[in-house]
Amino acid sequence: MPDHRRAFVAMFLIIGIATLGGSALLTAKARRLERTGIRVSGKVVRLYYTRGTYHAVIGFVTPGGQQVRFTSRSGSNPATFYPGETVTVLHEPDNPRNAVIESFGELWFGPWITGVMGIVLSGAAIGILLGQSRVADPFIGFDDIVQK
Repeated sequence: MPDHRRAFVAMFLIIGIATLGGSALLTAKARRLERTGIRVSGKVVRLYYTRGTYHAVIGFVTPGGQQVRFTSRSGSNPATFYPGETVTVLHEPDNPRNAVIESFGELWFGPWITGVMGIVLSGAAIGILLGQSRVADPFIGFDDIVQK
């Protein structure tokens, strides 16, 4: 394999591994929030429209009486949540501003999509490397078959 191609494949492998590492960090953060976060009832106050998607703006009150508003991390079009809707909110005990709606999209979409991207990039790079080492030339012996 030429050096420039080997460098390109190595870059894919490094990016893939880094993306898998990012996915692991996001997964750990989501699991920690699920395990230790405080669950409270929140209300969708309004929708925030940006870049073609709607994000819910949520208001809730902590057990200590602090009023908090935050904008959901994930957006969709059409909107997933609507003004006036009640949702379950998870927030960090020491930092209520770090809050999410308790849903798959809010908690797990980031870890899931980065994990898939990391697997695809790493898998493609490994597949190319393994394929190159096993098959030097797929046409070796082809002339013998054609002449018969």
